[in-house]
Order: sequence, then C-alpha cells, then structure tokens
Amino acid sequence: MGDLTVGRLVYNYGSRVGRIVGVFRGGFQVTVYVDPANDVIYANSRGKAPARLDRLFGFMPPLGQLASREERLSEEHLKKSLDTTLAPRHFRNHVFQTLDQEERALVQRIISESWEGVELLGASWDWKAKQIDSFYREGRIDREVSWAGQGLQVWFQIVTHMVRLREHELLVLDEPEINLHAEKQHDLIRLLREYHTGSVLIATHSVELMNDVGVSHIIHVQKDTSAPALKSTKDRSHLELVRSHVGSNFNLIASQFEVVDVVLFTEDRDDFRIVQRLAERTEFKLQLLGIPLHGFSEHSNRRAKPAGLPGRIRDARGRVYRYCDCGHARATEHRRLDGS
Repeated sequence: MGDLTVGRLVYNYGSRVGRIVGVFRGGFQVTVYVDPANDVIYANSRGKAPARLDRLFGFMPPLGQLASREERLSEEHLKKSLDTTLAPRHFRNHVFQTLDQEERALVQRIISESWEGVELLGASWDWKAKQIDSFYREGRIDREVSWAGQGLQVWFQIVTHMVRLREHELLVLDEPEINLHAEKQHDLIRLLREYHTGSVLIATHSVELMNDVGVSHIIHVQKDTSAPALKSTKDRSHLELVRSHVGSNFNLIASQFEVVDVVLFTEDRDDFRIVQRLAERTEFKLQLLGIPLHGFSEHSNRRAKPAGLPGRIRDARGRVYRYCDCGHARATEHRRLDGS
C-alpha cells in the first residue's frame, strides 16, 4: 500500500476487517474492505458501473496556509499530490493548471459573491521569476494570495476545490470549519447546496454546520464503545447526546422548534420516554420534541436554560409544556421556571 499504513485506518488499531458500503444512483454499489491483519485494502462492486468511475468520489484535500511562492509543477507531480497535505502549497498550480477557463471564471464569481469586497484575479506564469503568481483585489489594492488572512486563504482553497469536484457523486470534507468563522460556515453549506450536483459527506465538530442541515442528515459516530456505532438523529431525543458531545449551546435542539407540534420539557430523558409510550398507546398523532432539564434543580443552569431560549420558545410553531415531579420542587420554583 505504499506509504499508507492500513492498521491506522481501523478503529483503535484493531485487527477486525473494516467495511465501507457505498450505494449510488442507478443501484451501483461498492464495498471497500480494510484488512489490517494482511495490510491490504480491496473492494468489490455490484450493479452497472457508471461511465465515469473517476467521478464517484471527490475528496476536499487538506486545507492550510499557502506557500509564499510556487514554481510550476509537472502535471504528474501535481496529480500525485492533489489529495495530500501538500495541496495548500500548490494552490496557484491548481488554479493555473488544474482548472479550465470556465472553472476559473466560476471560482472568481463565487468568491466575489461570497466574500464581500474581495476579487480573485486568477493566476499567471512569471517566466522571469520562474514562478506562478496569483493576486486578489481588496479595497482597490492588488495583493498576493499568500498575504491574505488565514480564513480567506482557506476560503480560496475551499471554493477552488469545490468547483473542481462539483460533478462527483460523493464529495467528502474533513472538518472544513477550521479557520472559518460562523458566517462563512453557513456560506459553505449554502454554496454546496447551490453548486454541488451529488451528495456531500462532512466530518465535523461544528454546531454551525449542523444547524444548517436537516436533523435527519446528522449521523453521530459513537466512539465510547468497544466498536464504533453510527446513530442517526432522526430520533430527536438523540440530539441531546450529540449536543453534549460537540459542546453545543442548545441550537441543535432549538432548531427543531419550528417543525414539531409539541415541545415538552422534562426532568430527564426517562420522563420523556414515559410520555412517549403513553402517546403511542393513546395513538397521539402530534409530533413531540422532548428536552431534558437534567433534574429540576438544574433549571437555572445554562445547560437547561441557555441564552436566547425564551425567544426561541416564543417562535415555536407548536405548544410548549413542562412536566416535572411536583414532590421535589417548591411552588415558588415552579413559578420561577414558568416565568423564564
């Protein structure tokens, strides 16, 4: 496998064979096996393969700081390093050689529309200096791309590779939120929806990114067991677990207020399960969203009552209720919680 250590790809460096199954439009299926014991990766497929197999998977390369200067690389060298940590240092080569004229124009248009006051001027070969130059314009001043701030440098790379990979069946991004503030993370999801023609898989710890996608599209990888498990957040009660793992400030749950009929605050998750079972027995048709307060005494904690919660509750489409054990709280405490 060359420089690739297969054992590092398996959870906790175990000896079990890892398996990845991809199902694509038209019924084509690929299964990839990662075998650490024999240090090999192999695959099989089922169904009719698409005409362009090279368009199945697209990987956003590692993002990072641009080099201060770049020599022109050979096409073979550029292709071999395209998905490696060298990709940021070859950004000008990607713009100058990898993209065609139409793609370069699209990159320039997207950057101008998504980053106010910034215009990417493309790339050109300076035969005297034996290097590729790439400038951007900001505030009527032309600047070399390596002079940009880290966030803008990363944005140049994201847009460039998004355009390059826009027709791949599956685009994979690994923590693209690094060096991007919240507004640009929202812009990233918007651009992917607008310009990418296939599916997108993002590995992230960013609540901002998760807030911009449907709750049923969030998959939580649970690593606290002997074997990792994937948990779909179609089960809205599972959002609380995701929230605690990523350090959310309640936005993941609050974002669901507009799509449920009843918001129910309970002391803990078990209380909500009781209500759920009663609702199922009585054929209760409304859609419930349960939010555990982690004990009545915790209602004043930010985890139970985060900033902005009252406003989000007022915006809720459905009715809001609180279910607590009155035997464990004074009447004044209930009134205070109602008033919050």
